[in-house]
Amino acid sequence: MDQDEAPAPAPGPERFEFAEEHGRLIGDLGTKMHFVGLLTTILGVVALLSGLLSRPEEGLTGASVVSILSALFLGAVGFWSMRSGREFVLVSRTEGADIPHLMRALQNLRRLFGLQYVLAWIGLILLVVAILFGYFVDQAH
Repeated sequence: MDQDEAPAPAPGPERFEFAEEHGRLIGDLGTKMHFVGLLTTILGVVALLSGLLSRPEEGLTGASVVSILSALFLGAVGFWSMRSGREFVLVSRTEGADIPHLMRALQNLRRLFGLQYVLAWIGLILLVVAILFGYFVDQAH
């Protein structure tokens, strides 16, 4: 086969385009994720202010630390939800870039669920420790 007769390269996966009804579904998901992420971020800011401003004369109390940690968690969840949502919306609104937008959305979702995964394991370990500690403390009395 001559060089002039070489077949045209097949379109790469980056050029994939979802069907219109799939684009609407993905866009609707993205819009809702972005809204929930924005609301979650706002709640995180409120929790942060609550933790920092409640009873400043007492300094950082246990409740303040819990509020601040909750605020950081809510902020991360909200941020990654908004970013994923925005990328899903872009899948539905752009042409020729569905796969890159989809992959960025999935990367943000992986970060979001990675954080929740780690926190779930920490919570599970703390629960087991609390149960064991409670069991052994009760046995000592």
